[in-house]
Amino acid sequence: MSKLLPQEIESRYLIPAIRKALVHHWIEDGMSQRNAAQLLDITEAAVSQYLKEKRGSDMKFNAKEKSLLKDAADRIKATPEDAMKIIYTASVKLRGAEGLCQLHKTHDHDLPEKCRICLDEK
Repeated sequence: MSKLLPQEIESRYLIPAIRKALVHHWIEDGMSQRNAAQLLDITEAAVSQYLKEKRGSDMKFNAKEKSLLKDAADRIKATPEDAMKIIYTASVKLRGAEGLCQLHKTHDHDLPEKCRICLDEK
């Protein structure tokens, strides 16, 4: 497999997984697929793919991360105009998440065992 920068891992895996989690929270709360699509500025077809596990399924979240995303879903529902900022903040908080690190290691076998590339600021 090819090596990917952490940012590429985030855009290919983390962002779709976040969107999927948000969609699942909203649909479970009774929101329509159309409204979920509008909140994320994506198509209804994309929402359907998140629900059918065709998108965003490569990364798994632990209980703490799921709680963070549930909170993000509630905040976006309350203030849709802040959706981009809320999703960005969630993605920053999820940098270094175990699932994300595991995905990165599948693309770069040369990463050190205790890699902190996404967590250390220089």
